[in-house]
Amino acid sequence: MSDGLIKITYPVEADSWDGTNGENIWVQLVTAIPPHRAIAEVCSIPVSTRTLSFGDKILLEYSESKRQVAFVAIVERGGHSTFHVLVEKKNSDASEMLKRIHLMGCGSESGSHGSGELFAIDVPPEVDFDEVVDLLKKGQDEGRWFFQTGYIGHPEKHAPTSPAM
Repeated sequence: MSDGLIKITYPVEADSWDGTNGENIWVQLVTAIPPHRAIAEVCSIPVSTRTLSFGDKILLEYSESKRQVAFVAIVERGGHSTFHVLVEKKNSDASEMLKRIHLMGCGSESGSHGSGELFAIDVPPEVDFDEVVDLLKKGQDEGRWFFQTGYIGHPEKHAPTSPAM
């Protein structure tokens, strides 16, 4: 990636399933906050963390002494949800799943993981969250892959949309 995007390292939970403690993500600067801070929007799909999704806005800080940009806090959620899918051995079922996921309006990123593949699935706010979950559960139940939820930005079904009066 390029076009004004910056790669930062985002901290990953200690119990991450791929064993990493930091993940490289791409961000686009949105607002500078002099002298050394900025708000940036996440422009890649997190593969390891369960606390961040595509489109979230985060606060960054630049350290002159370290010559490094560091994550400080999440400041605004973008409404996207993320799933991580592990396919232990490359297979056509995974390719078909990705085609269906893309037809629903989701994005994905992938990488090798041993003899298999690891996919990060981005579910935009306008995509039917339950339909994506059903597809992923079905494949897992049939032994085609394993999946875990990343950050879920979709509202829970049947949750109240306004306070009770």
